[in-house]
Parts: sequence; structure tokens; C-alpha cells
Amino acid sequence: MCFDVSGISLLREECAAAGRPFTVDSSNSFDMGDAAGHFSYIEDPDGTLIEFVETHKVPVMSRLGLFINLKNRNPLKPLPNWMVKSMKMNRVK
Repeated sequence: MCFDVSGISLLREECAAAGRPFTVDSSNSFDMGDAAGHFSYIEDPDGTLIEFVETHKVPVMSRLGLFINLKNRNPLKPLPNWMVKSMKMNRVK
């Protein structure tokens, strides 16, 4: 199970205080080819891994080198419609 989160450093502290510290933590930004982000895992009482991902970079048109940098963006402000629609250019059929 994976959750897209914002403010993963605060989540790390809350999970540790609740007795469920991160078992894996990429500790800053992890490059995943065209995309980048910060990911972490915790284990539930049954041993199931739960993944948290804070996305930092999303490709819009990777062939042209166009990316959206989400690292310093206000998480409460939605992306403009034109930007979301431009991401369909990257779809793989």
C-alpha cells in the first residue's frame, strides 16, 4: 500500500512517537529516472509494509526536458489545469 504525502519529515516524527518508526527512509530526494521523490516505509502490526512517497519532480514532457518541481511548491495550492493536461503527453499505451 502506498500513500502520497506532503511533509514526510513531520510524518517520520509522528510515526516514531506512535511506536512505528520508519524501517526504510531515503532521507532526502531519491532519483527514479524521470521522477524524483522521498520515500519511506513502516510496518503495520501484521508485518505488512506501508509506503509513503513525497514527490519532488514529475515529468511533463521528458523528451523536451520539461519537469514540474514540487519540492518548494505550496501543497495546498492545486496545479493549474494546463499543467495537468500536459502530462497526458507522457502516457504510454
